[in-house]
Amino acid sequence: MKLNPIKHKSLFAVLILAVVGGSVWVARRSKALHTHGIRSNSLSSAAPSGAAEGASPSAARQTPPATIASAAARRWRPATSEPAFDTFAKWFELYATTFDPAQKASLESEGIELAHTRRVALRELIRNDPKQAVELAVPEHVRRVLPASIQELLEERVSGRGALEVLAALAEPGKESEVTPVFRTATIAGRTYDAFVYGRREGEPTRRNAVLQGIAVGNLLAVHDDPVRVLGPEEAAGYQAQAADAVCSISGQRATVNNTPTAVDVAGEIRFLCGANHIAPLNQQLIAEASDGEPGSATDEPQVEASAWTEGQKK
Repeated sequence: MKLNPIKHKSLFAVLILAVVGGSVWVARRSKALHTHGIRSNSLSSAAPSGAAEGASPSAARQTPPATIASAAARRWRPATSEPAFDTFAKWFELYATTFDPAQKASLESEGIELAHTRRVALRELIRNDPKQAVELAVPEHVRRVLPASIQELLEERVSGRGALEVLAALAEPGKESEVTPVFRTATIAGRTYDAFVYGRREGEPTRRNAVLQGIAVGNLLAVHDDPVRVLGPEEAAGYQAQAADAVCSISGQRATVNNTPTAVDVAGEIRFLCGANHIAPLNQQLIAEASDGEPGSATDEPQVEASAWTEGQKK
């Protein structure tokens, strides 16, 4: 049978259009699938390595910011390269950003050993460099993250009114190297410590009613040079409700008058100042009170009292 030439041409044109249309559809479909694959891969690479397989893209995007924020909030690096302190701080960062219960329990055992080592080193530092010992005290936001088993191995914060006595002892002949000729004790809330000082306190005589604060490991106390302890942001946050009714110890105005209430610890009592610029005046006021209104009475050589001990404090 012969086809009409016109019909033959029309049929041929239809076939060509069908082939071209199919090719375009296939190309677009392939491109769409390729694009979807790229997007899926991008989301997968953004997810943390520990993310479970099959996690939704939205969950993978939300997890990293939460983890990073937790690590940043709990970062702590004391200003020392001394191994006992530096190693403990690095361990803390790992512990604070670990959320698996089994791993955390394993890290706690390691942390207890490191805390013991740090405690021994801190005792020696209190004796030899009380200023640095105070500076290396564990901040409140770190304490709150640690388990009780490790908290109990840290230094104790001491704050209160008490006596800081300067004593002298005369060694028996031949035992001079065994006795410290001038030493100090601090008695706060009925407890007596071997006290170690720095700065202005090195030249001060005995103070019977001084505001004292510092850190203690056992019976050893590093006394801070300032009577006022400024609370860190995390610790201060727990007392903010009291700021509205508090009166600044320096200005006599509401502590919130400048919208900058500053929380401080004075002899174990939390007070508020209306600004950080009042911390120094409050320190000077308390120092003057302790020296009976004579803040310049300190000398290079402390005035000492005779000790009731015949051989003084053993080195």
